[in-house]
Formats: sequence, structure tokens, C-alpha cells
Amino acid sequence: MPLSFFKKLFEKPSAQIHSRDKVVKEQMQKGKQPSTIQANNSSNSSLFKLDIFNSYLSQEEAKCPYCLEKLEKPPTRKRKCPHCKETMYGRTLPVIKRKVVVTEKQRNKVDQYNLIVSELEMYGNDYIKKYREIKNDLKSKWGFEPEDRDVFWQLINKYRINMASSKAWGLYRNATHRMAEFLALEGKLESSLDLYIEVHYIDTNGAGNSGQFHNDETTSEYNFSDLAPALVAKTLDIKEQLNLTDEEFKDRYIKISSITKQSLQFPIESKKSWFKFEKEMKSFKD
Repeated sequence: MPLSFFKKLFEKPSAQIHSRDKVVKEQMQKGKQPSTIQANNSSNSSLFKLDIFNSYLSQEEAKCPYCLEKLEKPPTRKRKCPHCKETMYGRTLPVIKRKVVVTEKQRNKVDQYNLIVSELEMYGNDYIKKYREIKNDLKSKWGFEPEDRDVFWQLINKYRINMASSKAWGLYRNATHRMAEFLALEGKLESSLDLYIEVHYIDTNGAGNSGQFHNDETTSEYNFSDLAPALVAKTLDIKEQLNLTDEEFKDRYIKISSITKQSLQFPIESKKSWFKFEKEMKSFKD
């Protein structure tokens, strides 16, 4: 779907995006981060409220988002500020594609919105229609404009449930992966880890989209499907952030896999799935 289609759905940022230094500095002197400054554009008529990014510093300004000192060259990905030593990031805002320099917290917000937009772009008009319907329904129930994350969470969760009902396990797995990513960006690491474990368990079953499994314990011999190295690395990173020992992580993996096996009626035993993951985990440590 062309980018121009999505640009029509989103608000354009305020014209004052590039002239906020004075306001930002005053806010920081009061102990606030630039991301706490309210944007002038408060229209709720578009699909998303992208005005939350109006206070984010553009790469053209080439300033640190923490101390606001001038940078010789803005970061394109990740770099420490030479002045305050804080870690800053280069990111591209969703839809409007403006390049910004952000704090870690702001980076997570940008990445979260980019995840949402990529999902809508992937599934197209029908998904966007459902997004609008959920947004309007929540607004009617709650009496106020829902946060975009709440709308997306309901959207992808309903999609995931529908894929489970139709036994489209590959698509169910992909939705579970997106939810795990989403929670990690919000700092909800325990819930994110549980969903990543579910993804790995599904992968070891070799689940397809027509209710079939490439791995089946009813046969005398079978081969586990490969696990995605990037997802294994992300899972282990969250494990380290939660300070889980290998034994604690093993118990958690087997518990979540057992619940998934029982609820979805998958063929592979949780301990056998763990053996596959443990092998992959050791390869990262070697």
C-alpha cells in the first residue's frame, strides 16, 4: 500500500517543530524531559495522534535530547552524547518520515508506533477499518479518546484469537511475536518474555496455517523446526534484564510451553521444546 495513502490518515506535525529549543530548555530546567511538553496540535480527527512527536528534536537541529548541547553530527542509530554522556538514538518517525534525535524512552515510543504502522500497512484497508471501529467503540465505552496503544492491543489480540479459531498457527504465531515486541517496548518485560516463550514453543512445533504441524510426536522420528536466532537473542536479553538464572528461566519456559500445549492442543511436549531452545541458547554462549 503506498505511503501517500497513510499520509492522508495522519495528522501533520505542528509548524513549530523546529523552534522549540527555548520551551524545551525551560521544561528541562524544571526537571522534565522534552517528551513531556504538550504539542499545540490537539486534533483527534486523524487515525493516530502523531502530535505527541512534535517536541522531538529533529536531526537537522543536531542537538542532544538530554542536555540540548550542539552535536557535530547527529546519531543515525545509537551513540553517547560527547557532552553529558547519555545514550541518544537516531530514529525515523512513522508515516511522516521525519528523522529525529531521541532519548531511550522516546526511542521506545517511536519504535512502538512504527510497529503499529507496519502492521496496518501489512494488512491494509480491512485492518484500518477495524482499527477505527475499535477506537470508536472504546471512546464510546470510556468516554474519552483511547490511547493508540490500547486500540492496537485490542486489534491485534482479536486478530490473534481469530487465527487460533481458524487454526492458522503461523499467523497466530506472528501476532504473538508482535505482542511480545510491543510489551518489551513498554518495559513490561515479564509479560513480553512469556509471549516470546510461546513463540519459540510454536516454532518448535513447526506450526503451519492450515492446522498442520511439520513436527509430530505421533511419528517415531521427527526434526524440530529451526528457531529464529534474532528472537532467541531477544528472549535471552530479556532474561538477563530480569536477572533470571538458567534454572528459573528453564522452569518458566516449561511452564508457559505446557500451558500453550494444553490450551492450543499442540503435539510437542514442553520439555522437548525446551531441549531445542536450550541447545540454541548454548550456541549463543559459546
